[in-house]
Amino acid sequence: MTTQNLKRVAHIVLASPSRDPAGNIVGLTAEVERIREDENREQLARFTVYRGAEHGELFDLRRDPQGLNNLFGRPEGAELRAHLTESVALRLMEVGDEAPHPMHMA
Repeated sequence: MTTQNLKRVAHIVLASPSRDPAGNIVGLTAEVERIREDENREQLARFTVYRGAEHGELFDLRRDPQGLNNLFGRPEGAELRAHLTESVALRLMEVGDEAPHPMHMA
C-alpha cells in the first residue's frame, strides 16, 4: 500500500490505549480504514506503538489480512510507518483535551 493511496481513501481510528496496572498509558493502537461505497468499513492497516520501546507493530491488512507479517522495523514498511506516525500525532492533537487557558505565556 502506498502512502499516496492511503492519504486518498483512509482515515485514522484511535483505539483505546493500553495501560499498565497503575493506569499509565503504555501503548496506542491506530487502525486505518476506509468506508466503501456499500457503507461497510474496510481495515487497511493497524499500527501500534509502545512508550519507551523501539519496537511496535505495523500490518498492511490489505496484503496480510491476518496480521502475521509485522512491517514495523522492516524497510518495506518504513514509508507507511513514517506516514502513520505523523497521522496519529495529528489525530491525537485533534481529539486531545483543550486547556481552557494557556499553560504559559509566550
